Amino acid sequence: YSKNDPNPLTTTSTIVKSNNDPNTLQDNNKKNNDNAFSDSNPVFECYDAWNRRDMMLAVECFDSNFFYQDSLYVNGPITDPTQLQRHWERQAALLPAQSQLVVDHWVIDDTCNSIAAEWHVERKDGTTVPLTRGISLYKLNAETGKIKSGFRVSEMLVKPSKSFADGLVESTKRILAISRPSRRPSRGSKDATIAATATTSPFDSSIVEKYYEAWNRRDIES
Repeated sequence: YSKNDPNPLTTTSTIVKSNNDPNTLQDNNKKNNDNAFSDSNPVFECYDAWNRRDMMLAVECFDSNFFYQDSLYVNGPITDPTQLQRHWERQAALLPAQSQLVVDHWVIDDTCNSIAAEWHVERKDGTTVPLTRGISLYKLNAETGKIKSGFRVSEMLVKPSKSFADGLVESTKRILAISRPSRRPSRGSKDATIAATATTSPFDSSIVEKYYEAWNRRDIES
């Protein structure tokens, strides 16, 4: 959705809607789409209120029992409405005046009551504010129609060099190996059979799932 068009469902941004089969995603890149979300979608209402700096109204889009995690900060998830309002007010104060949160693409999953948005922040003149790209994932409460959880990932303000990043990853791996030893069941054991059965999907793996599975095997070529 864009600051030039208050209705997020009339833009040319890509909408991807899923049905029961994860392999049959549809790209509804059109103005008049027939997905389950409308102008009253709580995520779009939240963004619209945020752009008007009405943080109290933005917070009202969340369920009474919610949590919100901003990965840019080391503190734990936010579960208090007043805390979330202050968090957003502090963020807005650091941005240029009248800057707007603009959604580039969003993905809707009707079966899981979830919505994901890829976004960036623009100045009043339409130029992008550096280091403000991000992705947010929301889960909705089907009964109340409000947001019950939000997870936000955004660009790092300081981008480390490759050598520093690789060293950080190696250090983290060593720390995790010491503090949380692996308890993966051995192949052929009863626990392994149960684990394999529990992760079996009734559908063929989607291309994204295959990507993650290959990455976990370190099969980078696949």
